[in-house]
Amino acid sequence: MNPLPAMKLVPFRKRTSLESPEIAAAELQAMASLLPTDGVVFDVGAHHGSWTLCAARLAPGATFHMFEPDPEAYLILSETLRSRPAIRAVVQNATCGAERAWRPFHRYADFPSWNTVFRRTAVEEECGLNPPSQVQIPCFQLDEYCRDRNIPRIRYLRVSAQGAELDVLAGARGLLSDCRIDSLQFSYGGTFKDAGRQLSQAFELLDPLGYDLYKVTDAGLLYLPGYRPALEDFEYCQYAAVHSRLRCLTQGLAPVMIDVREQLSARGIVPKGVVHVGAHLGGEVSEYLDMGFEHILLVEANPVLAKGLFAKYGNLPQVTIAACAASSESGSVELHITTGDQQSSSILPLGLHSAIYPEIQVASTVRVPADTIDNILASKNLRPEQFNFLNIDIQGAELLALKGAKKLLSYIRAINTEVNFAELYQGCPLFYELNEWLKSHGFRVVSLTTPYHETWGDGFFVR
Repeated sequence: MNPLPAMKLVPFRKRTSLESPEIAAAELQAMASLLPTDGVVFDVGAHHGSWTLCAARLAPGATFHMFEPDPEAYLILSETLRSRPAIRAVVQNATCGAERAWRPFHRYADFPSWNTVFRRTAVEEECGLNPPSQVQIPCFQLDEYCRDRNIPRIRYLRVSAQGAELDVLAGARGLLSDCRIDSLQFSYGGTFKDAGRQLSQAFELLDPLGYDLYKVTDAGLLYLPGYRPALEDFEYCQYAAVHSRLRCLTQGLAPVMIDVREQLSARGIVPKGVVHVGAHLGGEVSEYLDMGFEHILLVEANPVLAKGLFAKYGNLPQVTIAACAASSESGSVELHITTGDQQSSSILPLGLHSAIYPEIQVASTVRVPADTIDNILASKNLRPEQFNFLNIDIQGAELLALKGAKKLLSYIRAINTEVNFAELYQGCPLFYELNEWLKSHGFRVVSLTTPYHETWGDGFFVR
């Protein structure tokens, strides 16, 4: 058996001066490093709201969904939020779990912080506690909760559920598998033992879904590339899980995009033909030839760049060039050509892109012909069955191009495409929409990365 990769301490990216009698200093620093400034944040097991009060200071633009099952704690929480109207919050007197149901909730009169859905029989005997009272509480499944309320993405999920943390995550499996939860944290300790749960189960759930796990320590986030039995000590602490698409940003690594050669090789896909939409300067052509692609179709909408492609690659027998935009239908479109190296040019107007990269502006617009990829292939006397790989990088218009490639897609084994997690271009589909469309056509995402900025990156899909 190969040894696990070494653990690595990742210093906190940001620091905060916040202090709280209820929240440990290490947890506050982890929150400062991982919490977004806006978006949707969930607090499951909110109690009196101490965590959310701190989180709202760090993420002033966020909307909080809070769940507190204990009726008395819920009343205090509600009153706390009423006195702080600036915090946007939706509060539920409920818990979350693997399925929607009514669940018994055990309340210890003398130790209300021990209240739980899992009765602590061993602890009662050990500490001489009186038997708890019991109330029935509603339990939400997070997958269903977000679907019913049209919440496409949770930026941060905090779970403090007294031993039921894994149940909460099990009810969010759909969100997790579709990368609809960026980061999460959960409590671990003796309550896991009370509930008959183990930390290893968190690794078994989260690691295959693309999440990196970290232990929150005073010195930083301890990156754990794999479960180790020594971790199973049932000592109270916090763990964080961050989707691997954010690894470069979380760990301060040099940006690395998806290695196409590596991905194809790992899945036994022998290079045959590639359609590259948004070819730009054709920088990938030499690698395609080295990988053994026999047919290379380059599609480029920018007339100036297309002219350069013809001059550089027009005489290569393996290469065909189409000077047009790829879209869902034939016609013409306005191409917004940007400053710099023009890599941000798109048939969609700039959106959030202008705020993230203010140095990049639209320099000019030009009307260019547009056609479907299926029509482009036919016009170049190319057959769909000659191709098994599709590479798309057209700045937010990727789904339009895919919708015009339905004949080709039946022969495609893998797709590498730019993905967006925010509307960098006006009207561009977000990752979740692109992912749902590709899933409906038999593809699943196997690699995802956003190494330069959390809002955009690349996704690799296979059939």
